[in-house]
Amino acid sequence: MIYTALCLGIILLARERAWQHVATLNGEEWLPIQAFIREHREREEPIVFLPRWTYGHAVDQYKFRGIDVLAAPSEAWQGGNDSEQISGFWVVSQFDSFDPDEVPEERFPHRASVTIGGAEVHVFRQEPIELSD
Repeated sequence: MIYTALCLGIILLARERAWQHVATLNGEEWLPIQAFIREHREREEPIVFLPRWTYGHAVDQYKFRGIDVLAAPSEAWQGGNDSEQISGFWVVSQFDSFDPDEVPEERFPHRASVTIGGAEVHVFRQEPIELSD
């Protein structure tokens, strides 16, 4: 009886995370996102996948080959000399795991976002942004 109650408690606590693993984008569901980013990406803009554990789903089968990946959005404006050279970056967020207000507006004043297949795709730049539909 205690074991059953303990298992039920763990299941209830982990149900949202379990649902996220079931609902995360997989395989070909990433292709429209990849195509959109490749079409609108400028220079060598890196990308961030959030939550971080979705990274493996995003990059399997080389969908984002040739695009640098940051572990966290803050790497675009904090840290060494590389962050000073970043003029823009992308964030692909699922499950409301990213707040665009965290990105310093004085560093990246131009921003845009679009929803593609269950993910929010954000771009932040120092220069104005023009995204086609």
